[in-house]
Amino acid sequence: MEWIKRKPVKRIKNTDSVLEKLAKIRGIEDLDKFLNPSKNSLHNPYKLKNIEEVTNKIIKAVYQGKRICVSADCDSDGIFSTAMMVRFLKQFTDNIYYIYNQRSIGHGIENQIQYINDETDLLIILDSSTNSTDACKAISKNGIDIVIIDHHAFERKNPYATIVNPQLDHYPNKSISGAGLTFKVMQVIDDNLGSETFENYIDMCGMGMYADMMDCSVLENRYMISKGLKNINNPGVQVILNLKNIDVISIDSQTIAYIISPLINGCARMDKIELALELLISDDYLRCVEIVEEMIELNEERKQIQKILFEKCLPQIKEEDKFIVAAIKDISKGFNGLVAQQLTDQFNKPSIVLKGGEILTGSFRACGELKNMKEFLKKTGVVNKAEGHEFAGGVEISKDKLNSLKTFVNEKLEKYKFTPVFEYDLEISVDDISFGMIKEVEKFNHISGTGFPAATFKVDRIVTGERKVLGKNKDTIKVVCNEIELMKFKTDKTYAEDVMDLDELEVVGQLKINEFIPTWGKGKKLVRNKQIIIEDYKAV
Repeated sequence: MEWIKRKPVKRIKNTDSVLEKLAKIRGIEDLDKFLNPSKNSLHNPYKLKNIEEVTNKIIKAVYQGKRICVSADCDSDGIFSTAMMVRFLKQFTDNIYYIYNQRSIGHGIENQIQYINDETDLLIILDSSTNSTDACKAISKNGIDIVIIDHHAFERKNPYATIVNPQLDHYPNKSISGAGLTFKVMQVIDDNLGSETFENYIDMCGMGMYADMMDCSVLENRYMISKGLKNINNPGVQVILNLKNIDVISIDSQTIAYIISPLINGCARMDKIELALELLISDDYLRCVEIVEEMIELNEERKQIQKILFEKCLPQIKEEDKFIVAAIKDISKGFNGLVAQQLTDQFNKPSIVLKGGEILTGSFRACGELKNMKEFLKKTGVVNKAEGHEFAGGVEISKDKLNSLKTFVNEKLEKYKFTPVFEYDLEISVDDISFGMIKEVEKFNHISGTGFPAATFKVDRIVTGERKVLGKNKDTIKVVCNEIELMKFKTDKTYAEDVMDLDELEVVGQLKINEFIPTWGKGKKLVRNKQIIIEDYKAV
C-alpha cells in the first residue's frame, strides 16, 4: 500500500491547533459552520420542482379520507423514508398502509404492483421508480394517482406520476437521498397543516441519508445527519442503541455505519425487510426488543453467508486481470453488492458479481482511477444495462457476452492504476497523542464518510508490545504499545503476525478513544484507552 500525505489547501502554521491544521488541509473556510451546521444550511424545499403539487395531492387525500399506499424501496434509505412518511401521515389518517418487496426481487414499483389494494386512491412511491414508466402507466389505468419522491438518475420520461426528484430540476443539493427528500415533502405538508411535527423525524432522515452514502461535505446533508444524531426519537432505533450498550450522547456517523445501518440493511439482504419496517414504525417497546434481537441474529447469519460467497469468488480471480468478474449461481441479489465491495476492498480492483442463467444480473463497485464505472460499463456496448450510482450499482449482461466484457475492460483498463493508496492528513509522533488531542480530532470526524473522509494520521516511534487476536470470529487484532492500542477490525487472524515485542513501527490510521466500564473486577470504574484504528503498518 502506498501512503500519500494530503496537500494542504492553505499554508499550515506550527502554532495552529490540530483542528486548524485539519481545516487548512481540507480547505474548510469556516470551521465552526462546517462542524456545527445550523438550520440555515437547509435549502428552501419549494425549490424542488413539483413539491407543491405532490404535497397538495397528499393533503387532499388525507382530508378526503382517501386510501393511501406508501411503497418502500428495499434498502436502508427506502426503509427509513417509508417509516418517516407512514408515522407522519398516521397523525392525520388511519386510511394508510405500506407495501414492499424483498431485495432479492429487485428495486422499483414494478415489483410491487400485485400488493396494491383495489381501494387505493393515492400511491406514494419513495426512493425509487423515477424511470418506472410502464409500471406507473399500468397502475394509473386503475384510477390510482401516483406521486414519486426519489433521488436517482432520470433516464426516461414518466408522465404517469408527479415526481419530486432533484435530478429533474435546479435544486442546489444533488446529493440528497430519498429520506432527505421525504423530510422536505413532510416539511411542506407541515407548512400547510400546521402540525409542527415534521422535525420529530429528523433522526430517521439523517440515518437514511448517511446509510445511502450521501456526500458528507455538503452542508445541508451535514445538518440533517448531525441534527438527527442529536435527536434520536424513534423507539426502534433507541432499542438498537440500548441493546448494543451505546450511550446516545456519544454517537456519531460511525454509529450509523457500523451499528444501525448493518442491522437495517441485514434485514433487506436476508429478505426480511418487514422486520426493519415494523421496528421503525412500531411504538411497542417489548416488540421492538424482540425484533432487534432477531435482527442481530439475522445479521450474524448474513456475515456467514457473505463469507461463503466471497470464498466462492476467489477461484475465478486471475492476478493479471485489471477487473474482477465473478459469477455465483446461488447468490441472492441482496449479496451481490456486499461481495463485490469486499472483493474491491481486498484486491483493490473494480468488481462485478453476477447471478443467473442466460441473462446475468448483479452489482458493480468502482475504485481507484475508475470513478464513473456506470458510464464505463455502458460504453462497453456489451452490457444490457448499468444503473445506480457512478461508483456502485446494478448491471445486466447476456451470458454469451461475458468473455467479451472481460476482454474489453482488461484492454481499456490496461493503463489505469489500482495500486492501493492511503491518504493521511498529518504526520505525528506517538508521544504527541493525548486524550485532549483525540477529543479534538473526534469533533472533526463527527460527521465523516462519503465526500469527507475521517481525519487520518501517520504515526511514528511506536514500540510494540503484546499482540492479541480477539472477537468471536477471531477477526480483530490488538497490539498494546506505548500507552496506546493498535486496532485492526474485520481482518484475518494472521494479520501482523510478523510484529514482535519491542519492534518499532510506523502506522497510518484514525485516532480514537475507547471508553467502557468493565463487567469484571471490583469498582467497575470507567476505563479509557487511546487507540489507533490502523489501515497499514511498516517496520522501521
